[in-house]
Amino acid sequence: MAQSDVTQEPQFKILGADSVKFTITEVDDDAQQIHVSINCSELSTQPDDLLIDAWNLNPTEPIRLQIAKLAFDAVLLQKNREGDSSSQLTQCNTIKNQEQTCTATELETHLTEMHKQTANHFDPLLTETRITTIFHEDDFDFQFENLTE
Repeated sequence: MAQSDVTQEPQFKILGADSVKFTITEVDDDAQQIHVSINCSELSTQPDDLLIDAWNLNPTEPIRLQIAKLAFDAVLLQKNREGDSSSQLTQCNTIKNQEQTCTATELETHLTEMHKQTANHFDPLLTETRITTIFHEDDFDFQFENLTE
């Protein structure tokens, strides 16, 4: 099994597991389907085998990595199933049978706040605005040096 030592960028961090093993157990040419078995030592119960439609795979990307992504997604789903969801159920019970209203603005604000919590978020801060007049490229150099001081 080929592995790489690629530095991981925070925006592409996979949160499902550290390592997932998968095996293609059957390739059905007639149905154009691929059967994949998944094994992850971090789970107490292994996820169900994947049944992948071959036409959903991109011919320009490595097949091994596309199947790996699907396997990691299945492991993340299984981890969520194995996790404790009692607080979510308690919160849902408190609003049970009560009609809820949410404006688009409220949802956008929430999504913005959730995005700000990600590791790769940065919020540029505008501290000053200056208006300059540039008639010649030497003026631009002079003004640029003044602004960067």
